[in-house]
Amino acid sequence: MKIRVYRALLLLLALCLCVAALSACGPTVKEPVALSLSSLGVPYEGLSARNPWDMIAYGGYLYVGAGDYDDNISPDVLMRMSLDTLKWEALSGYEDEQIERFLLLDGKLYIPGIDAKEDWSYGNYYTVEGDTLRKHRVLQGGVHVWDMASYDGKLFASLGSVEGDSPLLVSEDGAHFEEVPFVEADGSEVLYTTPFYALRVYDLMQVDGDLYAIVTRYTEAGAKAERLLYYYAPDGAMHYVCPLSDALTYVRLRYFPIISKVPVGDSLLFSTGKLYRTEDMRSFTDITPKDTTYIADIIEAEGKVYALGFTPKEDGVTLLNNLYRYEEDGSLTLIAYFESAVPPLAFTVVGNRFFVALNKMNGILDYQGEIFYGSLEP
Repeated sequence: MKIRVYRALLLLLALCLCVAALSACGPTVKEPVALSLSSLGVPYEGLSARNPWDMIAYGGYLYVGAGDYDDNISPDVLMRMSLDTLKWEALSGYEDEQIERFLLLDGKLYIPGIDAKEDWSYGNYYTVEGDTLRKHRVLQGGVHVWDMASYDGKLFASLGSVEGDSPLLVSEDGAHFEEVPFVEADGSEVLYTTPFYALRVYDLMQVDGDLYAIVTRYTEAGAKAERLLYYYAPDGAMHYVCPLSDALTYVRLRYFPIISKVPVGDSLLFSTGKLYRTEDMRSFTDITPKDTTYIADIIEAEGKVYALGFTPKEDGVTLLNNLYRYEEDGSLTLIAYFESAVPPLAFTVVGNRFFVALNKMNGILDYQGEIFYGSLEP
């Protein structure tokens, strides 16, 4: 009997030692998945400017952008695909030249209208309401509507404006908008017009509970300067912080200087073609992975943050595309990869499904605007 107990104790001790050894080795690291992609077709077939600028999964559908405001080519409709049937359908009533950004604000899908086909006295934004695309023509002086944000119980819209119109508006109800004053460092209120003929607020940035605007000013000769402003809620104005023109590296992958942005805790991640992290919009850390050259897009999906990058291979034709997951410790883990002849423009993740749009910014190719998908499971 004593021998049996002794043997049992030795067996238990050996088992404990094995468990300890496995624990010391840490969790099992999964190898990145080699993605095999299947085509979902070209949602804007027949449209010359079918660049899928952005995509988002919302309400059981995959929504995809298109159009070109620079060439004045409107998609006229908003295309979406059922995530159950993988069939495309169109929502009518899009009356701007480009669908560049999808924004999820307070649980609702918004689309800033870039370059209204109507006169420029008002700009538009759109909301997806079930099977209806609803246009809101309420943004005075909105030649272009670049970005929107929900902050402090208000809806902000950033614009491209000329002739003294404000490039930033705010509303309590989404229907009636007012200009947001701009305040210089010395406290004087100013609208940056002279000698600048056009003002554009391409991006509204939220970092650690604060709202910032990046104001780009253009001269007739094409020169530009970027300034950072901070929203001060007590006086409802944007206050000058600092210049931004030399703080970031921009890669022209799209018309917009900042491609995409995702708040993560007290930080903000954003892509300019390079991937940056900031805690205060004054200093920026380039966290672009060493094994990728450009970051095409960054998204938040189902509580996780992903970045998609690409690097030209030595043959000068093929691109290696890498999908990363942003970890709690601030690192990036390579989870999947695939090769293509055309850069990725936008992507999203739904469960274990990966959706991606492959498209050069300019030029008509046989598969321009084509959407692909694959499984993130090995």
